[in-house]
Amino acid sequence: MDKAKIDATSRLEARQRAMERAIRQAKREAEGLQDEQAAADARRRVRHLQKQLKEFVNTHGDMLRRDPWRERYDGVPAQLPYFGRGSGGEWYTEGQTERKLLATIDPTNKKLVEMWLDAFCKQYASSPVENMLVITKNGEVHFMTDNNPRGVDCSYLGDKLKGSWNIHTHPPDSTQFSFSTDADIPAFFEDGSAVMEAVDYKYRYRFERPEGITWEMWDKVRSDVEDCENELIKQYGLDFDTYEENRQHAIIQETCKRLGIDTYSRRKLK
Repeated sequence: MDKAKIDATSRLEARQRAMERAIRQAKREAEGLQDEQAAADARRRVRHLQKQLKEFVNTHGDMLRRDPWRERYDGVPAQLPYFGRGSGGEWYTEGQTERKLLATIDPTNKKLVEMWLDAFCKQYASSPVENMLVITKNGEVHFMTDNNPRGVDCSYLGDKLKGSWNIHTHPPDSTQFSFSTDADIPAFFEDGSAVMEAVDYKYRYRFERPEGITWEMWDKVRSDVEDCENELIKQYGLDFDTYEENRQHAIIQETCKRLGIDTYSRRKLK
C-alpha cells in the first residue's frame, strides 16, 4: 500500500469514527427520553445516522469495513446473535456444516493440549475456509467448520466454551494477520473462553483472558487507538510494504499496552 492510499484510508476511517460517535450519542439520548413521541423521533434519528454510515462504508468498501460494536454504548445491551469466530466484515452464508467430537483428553496436560493445537495448525493453517478446534475445560476436543471463508459458528457448544482453549483459521484471502475486532474479540469476551488462538498461512496469534478487563473497557481503548492510527504507524515503525500485514496486530498490541495487560502475542510460523 502506498503513502497516498494510507493517507486516504486514514481520512476515511476518521470520518467513519465521527459518524459512529454520532450514532452512539444519538442512542444515548434516545435511551434517556421519557416522552413517547420524543423517543420515537430519536430512534428515527438513530436509524437515519445508521443508514448514512452504511451508505458511506459501502461507497468506500475497498478501504472501509463496518463494525457494529463501535456503534453501541454501555447503556444499551449488545448481545451477540451467537458465539462464533470470523476474519471480520459482513457475516456469511452458511455452507456445509461439520461438527465432530474427536476425543477426550486430560486438559491439565499442557503438552498434550499443545500437540492437538499444533496438529490443527499444520493441517488447516492455509485452508480456504474457516475451521475451529475447541478443547473444553473438561477435556472434550471438538472440531467444527461451516466450510465458509468468512466465519465459523461454535454456538452449539454453549457453556462448554467457558474456560475453553480454542483455535480457528483465517483463510489466505481474508486474513488480517491477527484477530478481527468486529468478530473474534467481541465473541471471545462474550463466550468466556480462557484462551483464543487463530492461525493463518503466516502467523499464529493468542489472546488469553485478561483479569479485570471487560469488553466495554477493551473496545473503548481500541477505538481510541484507531482514532490516532497515523501516530500508531510511526510509533510501531510500519512501512508501506508491511502496513496491511501489521496494522491489526499493532492496534491490538497498543490496546493491550494502554490497558496494562500482556495477554496477547503473535508469532511467525516456521
